[in-house]
Amino acid sequence: MNNPTMETLARRLERVERENWRMKRVGVVALALIAAVVLMGQATARSVAFAESQAAQGERLCRAIERNLNQLVDYTKTKCTPAGGRRKGTVSFILISEKPVFSAAAAAKGWLISAVGTVGHLLNAEPSIKADEIIVSDIKLMGNRKGFILLAAVAKRIQRQVKDGEINLEQFYSRLIKALTTYNIPAK
Repeated sequence: MNNPTMETLARRLERVERENWRMKRVGVVALALIAAVVLMGQATARSVAFAESQAAQGERLCRAIERNLNQLVDYTKTKCTPAGGRRKGTVSFILISEKPVFSAAAAAKGWLISAVGTVGHLLNAEPSIKADEIIVSDIKLMGNRKGFILLAAVAKRIQRQVKDGEINLEQFYSRLIKALTTYNIPAK
């Protein structure tokens, strides 16, 4: 009678140890899943905070662009609107003149040099702002949902080159015109 009881106890102990081992593995997996969910939540919160920070920076920079550009160019008022860039984590800037500056070559040239120079200068002064593109248009072109687009990196580069005396304003304008491409502005 003693032997069967010892064998039974040994089997039961073995089974309890196997179940205990399984429970530990399940617990470790559950803990890992909980940690992953918490970490993903933190990453999402950081992404949202980053997006909000970029939006606030974009809005602040737009107000500075408007202020500076409207002081430089007195024949029109310009409105700046920040928008999410095509690349993740970037901001783009939409500049629209209240007057049809693209209808007259001299007005377009003066406005474009001032607008792109202003944006380039402000972006160079704030390298933490990850800018993607600059979209420029006027009231007349906007009626047809048309504009022009260039990379913010081009604006930064050619503004820096003018500032450093590497190029003059005619070269600045020439490089700007080469970098501009026609853009169909999407409806909201």
